[in-house]
Amino acid sequence: MPYYYSPFRKEYDKVNRPENRSSRPCVFCNQEKMSQDMLRNHHNIPVENEHYFWIVNWYPRAEAHTMLIPKRHIINIQDETDEEVLARNLLLKQITTILQNTFSDTGIEVFFQTGKGSLSSVEHLHWHIIPTLPQHSLPGLEKFGYFYTTEPDTKKIITTPVDIKIARKGLMKLISKTCKKMDE
Repeated sequence: MPYYYSPFRKEYDKVNRPENRSSRPCVFCNQEKMSQDMLRNHHNIPVENEHYFWIVNWYPRAEAHTMLIPKRHIINIQDETDEEVLARNLLLKQITTILQNTFSDTGIEVFFQTGKGSLSSVEHLHWHIIPTLPQHSLPGLEKFGYFYTTEPDTKKIITTPVDIKIARKGLMKLISKTCKKMDE
């Protein structure tokens, strides 16, 4: 069974060691950095609304890995206002449409990790949005290394790397091109 090979994660793991996290400012609150990471339409307008913005994940764990980020610094989902929840879901609906137009015959996976017991490395709510591409054989959370078996005393062995080809600037260009086609 394959797994994603992400050379980007090596770079991320160096700068994002647990001992460094609390001493640096929240990367998602850095408006200049986030402006550079935002996915944009063909008019160079960010895909966003009043409360949320959509960015490319510069350290992807899977093909075409993106994230939905609240503009306000929020750590706990309970602190999200009803207006923010609605804005998030409306933007998520738009993002899903764009991704399904970008990648035909795809499903969309949306998840987030929050709280001290999670594997989240940034203390700012964010949702991972990743297309499930038909040519890939890793469904669901398996693409992130969460493996299970339904038989006791059996193991699931991952052996084949799948290079991530659609990431960073290439993904940004592809999304922009899709938005143009959708407008035509």
